[in-house]
Amino acid sequence: MAIGAEAGNGGGGGSAAGAWARSVLVTGGAGFIGTHTALRLLERGYGVTVVDNFHNSVPEALDRVRLIAGPALSARLDFVLVRTHCCPLPTAAPPFRSSKLPSCS
Repeated sequence: MAIGAEAGNGGGGGSAAGAWARSVLVTGGAGFIGTHTALRLLERGYGVTVVDNFHNSVPEALDRVRLIAGPALSARLDFVLVRTHCCPLPTAAPPFRSSKLPSCS
């Protein structure tokens, strides 16, 4: 489905309640591209769920999206914080650490 399509026009939309009938999951939605994408989707009538871990972003970015979108559109914006590295990751040796590269001479 194209992002430019109006909400409620074909493709599984059109609930009688008038609420957002289509929703989009935006991973990394608190970053530069994600916030711009989330804002544009909200403006187009989509419900937006943002999933982010704030590794390369800040929570204030979503506050700015809510400010720009206004209260009516912000009602369709949800956020899920994903905690990364919640369990120990296996440690891998860097490549070539224990072996020498062949000589070119």
